[in-house]
Amino acid sequence: MAKKLICNLPNASNNISGIAFESYEQGGMISVNEVDDRTAYRFLKIKGYSVVDVAGSDNKGGGVESTVQSNKSDKKAKTDSAQKSEVTANE
Repeated sequence: MAKKLICNLPNASNNISGIAFESYEQGGMISVNEVDDRTAYRFLKIKGYSVVDVAGSDNKGGGVESTVQSNKSDKKAKTDSAQKSEVTANE
């Protein structure tokens, strides 16, 4: 399925590592064109990026079906925070 990148970083540019982005109706920036799996994987290593499957050709976010993958660092941060809370509560 076709994929696009979403960037939720503040001060994001219209061109990030050679990929063109534009404003996204739901906030942040979305890649103008679809990206391949390798490019998506490279961006997912960076906090603040996620990948969406796209169903239509509207670059403004129309046709976006669902977020399929988000940055693993975000998930790890939430897990680390929960573990710290548990340790504090047990002390």
